[in-house]
Amino acid sequence: MKKYFKGKKGLVIGAIIIVLAIAGFAFTGDGNGKRETAVVAKGDLVRSVRVSGKVVSRQSANLAFTAGGTVSSVNKSVGDSVRAGEAIVELDKASVAANLLKAESDLVAARAELSALQGGSVGTTGSTGAAKVDNVQGETAQKIVTAYTAADDAVHNKVDQLFTNPSSQNPEIMPSFKGYELRMRINSSRIDVEDVFTRWSLLAATIGNNSAGAAEALALSKSYGATVVAFLNDVAIAVNTMETNSNLTQATIDKYRTDIASARSAVNSALTDLASQTDRVSGVFSDVSVQAARVAAAEANVAAYRAQLSDTTIRAPFAGIVSRQDAKVGETVSQNATLVSVISPDLKIEAFVPEVSIAGIRIGNEAEITLDAYGSTEKFFATVSHIDPAETVRDGVSNYKIELAFKESDIRVRPGMTANVSIETLRKPETVMVPSRAVLDRDGQKIVFMATESAQERIVVTGSTDSRGNVEVLSGLTEGETIFLNPAK
Repeated sequence: MKKYFKGKKGLVIGAIIIVLAIAGFAFTGDGNGKRETAVVAKGDLVRSVRVSGKVVSRQSANLAFTAGGTVSSVNKSVGDSVRAGEAIVELDKASVAANLLKAESDLVAARAELSALQGGSVGTTGSTGAAKVDNVQGETAQKIVTAYTAADDAVHNKVDQLFTNPSSQNPEIMPSFKGYELRMRINSSRIDVEDVFTRWSLLAATIGNNSAGAAEALALSKSYGATVVAFLNDVAIAVNTMETNSNLTQATIDKYRTDIASARSAVNSALTDLASQTDRVSGVFSDVSVQAARVAAAEANVAAYRAQLSDTTIRAPFAGIVSRQDAKVGETVSQNATLVSVISPDLKIEAFVPEVSIAGIRIGNEAEITLDAYGSTEKFFATVSHIDPAETVRDGVSNYKIELAFKESDIRVRPGMTANVSIETLRKPETVMVPSRAVLDRDGQKIVFMATESAQERIVVTGSTDSRGNVEVLSGLTEGETIFLNPAK
């Protein structure tokens, strides 16, 4: 038995040593009996928000014809560069060109007759003429009322669905298309159009009581109509460059395009009737004022056909690159069917920031970018250029869309690339700071332990935190002092 215990003695002693070693390690907190320390230092305290985004073109537009026809020319292909206003696709122009030629001929004849009348050759009317005056007066009144009604319906029932406060002094068209100048012009024109309707409505109500003013009333009505047509033309440009977003579907955009095309057609038809009525009036009133109105009508007719001729060509709304081209020579296309897309060469990043992080982001914030295509070591730099005022709900969470502008152009960056964005929201240079884990909260006070034998406690006042686990020390510590990083041990 004695021999047995003697043989096991070494094993027992060894086990005791191992247990004591483990206990000693747990007591000191590490294998060598030392606590971790850190030297209080100054540096830049930086806080950032990290999100993912996409590289997109700064401008993009989907383009369509406002009227159907047969494609006669395709001038640009996918990948081609285009200048602002450059023709991309054209429809057959023969019919419209012939109408324009006739309209221009009519205008020349009208001006010649006006010139002859101004030379003193003025006709007279008898009793039969007086009857014609009465008839033409009634017809003119009806045409003016019809034109006013068509224009009123076009604007108030079809265009105003695109506006906020359309009949006020501060109308605002929906922000779903590019072009600041176009947007401002449309908003300003909407105020002018409302004023035109006030005067046009009064004219339509009183024309029947003024048998001598048919020619003047027609001229005024065509002038009012021209204002409305110019407004509708700008709105058509805006609608044809609208882009889909979370609140605006392609189906809704297509409906807007159809409504605006219908509105323009109705107003142009009514104005054509006014032009025809001008010819009718000129057959009864052979004087200078009526012939002047006829010239104005001919000019309006020429302008209308020139507008139609212009509508047979899709032109680039801005300088850029063709990203889509579906048109084929000889193919019949429908109105408002998107055939061409153009993107601008300058790029931006679109990203969505969760509502918990948006408060610290401001326009002008610096951002560091990496692109998945080039890895995490290749850095690009940008600034926040836009923050949406309204939220976008994604997966049930409120987010805010932001845009970032690259500080420098780089041919390696392409639309569609995934971007990893780190936005700097706070920077405090030369800040005294320590790791957050070195600070304990005791009875409402912040405590650190000095790296001394007695591990003396010191009360500190802390401030901002950064994105790397550091906290600002406002008072209680000075640069160069040493503290324990693991005060709880």
